[in-house]
Amino acid sequence: WTGLADHNHAAAGAPPPEPEALRRRGHALLTGQPEALSGLEVRGADLENSPRPAIILKPQPAWQAYRQMLGHYAVTTLLAWRIGHEEASLEDLSAAFAGERCRRWESLGGQLVPGDEADALRADIRTGRLGSWDAVHARLDALAERYPLDRARHAWAVLAEWLGVEPIDPPAWAEAIDQAIAIQRHRAEQIARTRAKDFENPFRTMVYRNQAEMHAVLGSPADDPFLQQVARETDAWIAQARTWRDRP
Repeated sequence: WTGLADHNHAAAGAPPPEPEALRRRGHALLTGQPEALSGLEVRGADLENSPRPAIILKPQPAWQAYRQMLGHYAVTTLLAWRIGHEEASLEDLSAAFAGERCRRWESLGGQLVPGDEADALRADIRTGRLGSWDAVHARLDALAERYPLDRARHAWAVLAEWLGVEPIDPPAWAEAIDQAIAIQRHRAEQIARTRAKDFENPFRTMVYRNQAEMHAVLGSPADDPFLQQVARETDAWIAQARTWRDRP
């Protein structure tokens, strides 16, 4: 979308390049200086059932935030896997998780399944190989048991792409942990900032005579149980991540 916006801005009316060329063009813009996107109207396609244009107001911050989500997901998932498989080294994981990243997943009643496994399930039902509900549920149970492995394999591929390295060696793993810790801290700070707005909203504060009265009823941001829980979970997550940062 960003590449197309830049193309339209520079050469209005000209046929756009191939999608891969647009992606490279957009990637260069999104990873560059914010000024490079000045004046671009980035439009999203097929975002709503309406003829009106859907405009991405902050494409670069949105792209960066989504990258952070990917990195945090990958590191969190692989940390959980390594904690459950303490004997496995990064070299072991690289061998076990080698291969193409699964890019198509399907939700079967809330159960996430790789797309090819969902296709195989439907095919086996059609051919009669799975001829009863018990057989179908047994297959789903087997897929559910394998899901942590599928998810870890997916997270490994996402992390390799996120870091731009293959295989993931100890220095790359340490870098990923450091970045994920920074993201976790930022996440906790943003949660606290959002909750603090509740105590600053004039439509919420107007029903109290003063701040002391409001705190007597609602408490203060520092005493908020949810924020305290977030702080505890953040500290625990960071401590755990640091423990595994230098594990080969």
